[in-house]
Parts: sequence; structure tokens; C-alpha cells
Amino acid sequence: MPPIDVESSKHEESTDSFPQHVIASINRTNSVEPTQNKHIFIVACCRRKMGQTIGKVESSFSPFANLPKSIIVGLRCAVSEVSESGYTLTQTELEQILQLTLHEYFSDENVREHSNALFSLFNADTLPGCDCDEIDSFELLGTLCLTSGMPLKEKAQFLFDLFDLNEKGELNINEVTLAFRSL
Repeated sequence: MPPIDVESSKHEESTDSFPQHVIASINRTNSVEPTQNKHIFIVACCRRKMGQTIGKVESSFSPFANLPKSIIVGLRCAVSEVSESGYTLTQTELEQILQLTLHEYFSDENVREHSNALFSLFNADTLPGCDCDEIDSFELLGTLCLTSGMPLKEKAQFLFDLFDLNEKGELNINEVTLAFRSL
């Protein structure tokens, strides 16, 4: 993913919805440095139309809601073991991941049925006419984490670790951008 060009991205969005002190902070800051307004700057620059649908949980997703932390962590480990790229998953890879981690919850036939439904749900945002046969693993794991039965602090820690790709204990601008675009 290309890095955000701070100079061009700060002017792409309409600033009508931001308070004047936020706009002034953005205009004074030409790079992301540890400042008091860093988080405001990142949110302002990364604000995009995401296209997500807000509504009720799809019935195909219901079996995956409120999963325990051990299953979510197991899913993350299985993604890194099974996926060739680590960033995207094919339908076959998703089925293998679910078989590895949810074998005690679903029979083999149910795993296939649930993996097909889950894949269709996460593949629904592809462009019309696109023959995309992969889903975003960050989007999948992030959504499963957010809808899991984990306490809020554990969800935040899991998501932080998920997007801390360089494992430095901090998120750089590209990792934060990836998190915003995935969730």
C-alpha cells in the first residue's frame, strides 16, 4: 500500500465538518510527528467514504459472533499458516482455516457451508463485474475480533497486534491507514 501523501490528502476532503482548531492543526503539520494533535491529524487525513453497510448482522455471520479469544487467536495463527500471501484468502483457504480452528464447533459439512456463506459475505464489496476470488484477511480477522466475546481491552490489543505489521509496538501511518480501510 502506498504511503499517504500528506500534502495532497489533507486537501482532498471537505474541511467543512472539522472544527477550525483541527484544520489549523492539520495545516501546521506537514508530517506526522509525535504531537498532541497526531490522532486528530491521522483521522482527518484518512477520512474516506468506506462504503460499508451499517445494519443488522447477517444470518450467515451469526455462528461467528461472540467467539472466545482462543478461537480468534487460533484463526489468526491459521491464516498465517494456510494463506499463501497472508493478506488475502481464497475460498479454499478460508475453509481450511475454519476446519483447523472450528472443528469442535462444526462438522465438516457445516464448515463447508459456513465458509461459503462467510466468504460470500466478505466478498460482497467487490466491484461489479470483478472476478475477485479472494477476501481481505485483515477485514475478516478484524470483524471477527470486534464481534467476538472478548472484553474491549483485549479486542483493542488484538487489533493493535494485528495491524502492527513490523512488530515494533507502535503503529506507523501506513498501518493506521490499513486499519481504517479494513475495519
